[in-house]
Amino acid sequence: MAHEIFALIHNGVVANVVVGTFVDCDAVAKASYGNNAFAIEVTRIPVRSGDAYHDGVFERTENGETFVVEALPTEADNINTLNNLINTMRLELDAVSLSVLDLVEMGET
Repeated sequence: MAHEIFALIHNGVVANVVVGTFVDCDAVAKASYGNNAFAIEVTRIPVRSGDAYHDGVFERTENGETFVVEALPTEADNINTLNNLINTMRLELDAVSLSVLDLVEMGET
């Protein structure tokens, strides 16, 4: 069984971050912090102890500012982003090529 990263949540705060299976990590949360504590998988979310957790969202406060701790992109997300960038660049290159062709046909180059 694969191991993942879990945040142990107690009273709406990340009490600890551990690696294991859900069953084991949830048991550790309850044994360590009480029956209201629980584990939640955060393998792609860079949370740390002290971050707040509510309604499925992690938040961190630094220098008096609170922000959402966003999930890191997957490899598929990165590939899609790069493919979209390539397609945009191709369209822009086509537009530039047509503009240069128009200039050549008008004898301006």
